[in-house]
Amino acid sequence: MGSFFSSLVPKYGVDPKTSSEDYWPSAESGYEARTKLWLEAAFEEAKLEHGQNEGIQKVTKYIDYIIGKQWPSGRPSYKASPINNRVWKLLWELVGLLTDIRPVFEVRSTADKKYDEHAKILNMTTRAWWLDSDADLKLAFCIIYAILSTGYGKLQWNEDLQNGEGDLELIPLGPNDVLTLKPKYDLQSSQAVIYQTVQPLGFFKRKFPKRGYLVTADSNYSKFSSVPDRPGHMSSMLYDSLSPAMKRVVGNPIKTQNSTYPEALYREFWIQDYTYNTSNATVKMGRQGTNWCYDVLPGKRFYPRGRLLMMGGEHIMDDVPNPYWHGKYPFGMLRMNAVPWQILGLSDLDSMIQLQDIINNILAGVIDMIKKATNPGFFAPKNAFNEAQWESMDWGMPGMKAAYSPVSSQKPDFTQAPQLPSYVMQMMQLAAREMDSTSGAAAVSQAANKKQVPSGDSLDRIKEAQQTPIRLKGRNIEVFLRDLGSQQISNIFQFYTLKRRMYLLGEKGKTFEDFDWDPNTMIPAGTRAEDHARRFKFMIQPDSLLNAKRVEKAMIYMNLRKGGDMDRKHLFEALDIDVSTEEVEKELKREAKEGVPMHPPKGKQPAGPVVK
Repeated sequence: MGSFFSSLVPKYGVDPKTSSEDYWPSAESGYEARTKLWLEAAFEEAKLEHGQNEGIQKVTKYIDYIIGKQWPSGRPSYKASPINNRVWKLLWELVGLLTDIRPVFEVRSTADKKYDEHAKILNMTTRAWWLDSDADLKLAFCIIYAILSTGYGKLQWNEDLQNGEGDLELIPLGPNDVLTLKPKYDLQSSQAVIYQTVQPLGFFKRKFPKRGYLVTADSNYSKFSSVPDRPGHMSSMLYDSLSPAMKRVVGNPIKTQNSTYPEALYREFWIQDYTYNTSNATVKMGRQGTNWCYDVLPGKRFYPRGRLLMMGGEHIMDDVPNPYWHGKYPFGMLRMNAVPWQILGLSDLDSMIQLQDIINNILAGVIDMIKKATNPGFFAPKNAFNEAQWESMDWGMPGMKAAYSPVSSQKPDFTQAPQLPSYVMQMMQLAAREMDSTSGAAAVSQAANKKQVPSGDSLDRIKEAQQTPIRLKGRNIEVFLRDLGSQQISNIFQFYTLKRRMYLLGEKGKTFEDFDWDPNTMIPAGTRAEDHARRFKFMIQPDSLLNAKRVEKAMIYMNLRKGGDMDRKHLFEALDIDVSTEEVEKELKREAKEGVPMHPPKGKQPAGPVVK
């Protein structure tokens, strides 16, 4: 890596000898050939390290079990293959427990109180964006990926959203969509992060108008094979009854066709580049006219926030500095079960699958025994019946009779149905209980078996006591959201202009800094943008993802309010009620002045329509 960076002087910027427009280095410079060689080597190294993880190797198997493909394809047809898909049920129960409410977060100013107004706007903007962008559903997708192994969320600015005006978006990514290179303890400590996805060719032409035309269709993603057609000499009824393998044999040859929308592999290389400006001149980095263009003084790093190289297929599309002010990789890593010996998390489904196999195998054995009991085997000496009788006997036919030869050495008889040991069903129940213990179902079922039904508060306490692993997973989600939240603060300062904030919040979106010498931005004039963003912290209340914990705290706050130890404003803030305290106070004074009772008289219903 060192030799690559020492020989590669930044080329994509502005050429001071010609004009201020962007340019791409010529083929004679060898820039693209050297860079492609390094990027492909980095990609192969990261892919090799990623593929050696045992959990990643089982991701496809986990998905098969979730959708119900739990038996091997070569299982004999006469054997039962039942599926009691408890993995599917427990997966969604776990996701539901972790997303039953939205997290309670707050942005606070750690500097002068004069920026409290900025913190308030950041809070309102983040809440509005959370609801407007369906971030809660995308968080659920990230959690599902994390249950498989490791989930990622990419928080990026998409200029195509909001009718071309652009907006921030959270993209849930699976464990194979993001590769890390040389990580220490988390994603942000990596030397490089590689994001890969498949995009249609039109995407490259739109996003990279100067070089997108170089990308050609990849046959791995741009071809499909049609199913074998029925031959003309065979009836459709007979052809439809054939197995897929037999259809490939007797049907017309399979045709490979080009996709209507050809696609190619798109990759983003977010890397740490430690090259310095060794010249005696100031170098301008980034694209002109953007808010992430900056000057590099002699002796300073060319890429203090990192470097981004984008590839379409086998060609480099762009090479720019990290465009985000926060200087981080725009990803968050979510691990439900983080461990110190590997960067990726452990899967919750590994132990579930083994128990699921036990349940399925027991059910299959029981069904096979039922088949044997209802259709038992028949044995007799060969000379007991003639060949015609042996061929025509069907003991499944009601009233079936057969006469056997008196010279037979043994009386014909049916086989005895095997007896099912009692420990078999006990084993299946044990496996089911062990699977349920990973979710909240175990606490509810145990409480239901008690002679006295517990109250709702007692049931919440039982569930809370048995959900220690669930609470730990909730804390891991909070770490994931804090990482993205810190990026969100910087992104709002960078991309949300006065127009965008007023579109979301109205008059409340304006600040004094929008009208200073650097207008239409909340950054004070003369202040470095990165320094101002660091004045604010994104905070999440612990255990705010678990509803039982929040209800318990809400009862404490209400008792404090009744006892006069807590004011209404702080009560609303503690309960995360998004209403204006001033408006509530004003409305209460109006009702008191008009004599509106606080509560309806006992035995009487408040005025209004009665719904039967």
